[in-house]
Amino acid sequence: MRLAIVLGFAAVAAGAFLTWSDNTPFSQSGVERTAGLFAIVAALGAGIIALVDRRPRGAIIAVSAGSLVVIATLVELIDLASGPGSPGTGLYVSLAGALLATAAAGWLAFSLFRKPDAAA
Repeated sequence: MRLAIVLGFAAVAAGAFLTWSDNTPFSQSGVERTAGLFAIVAALGAGIIALVDRRPRGAIIAVSAGSLVVIATLVELIDLASGPGSPGTGLYVSLAGALLATAAAGWLAFSLFRKPDAAA
């Protein structure tokens, strides 16, 4: 499960270096936009914490950071889709990675907090 979290956050970071805004004469990568820089910092920080911290706290931090990255990339997607250009592939890669990392971290947090059955 931790591998899926790390891979998801790695996809977020990799997607930030790809094209986020695809306008014909001008294109911008995620690192040229504020949300892309936020996504890299949040993904690297949460990925390292989720990998190192084996307590439930690490999974909760990963869920929180992943949720914030999902919100940031969705806001960018809506903003770019309503403008003259179009969203680039890097934005979709970052969004997919954030969704994967958030879902995996949520599942990990759930499994760490789940109490064993009394009958077992």
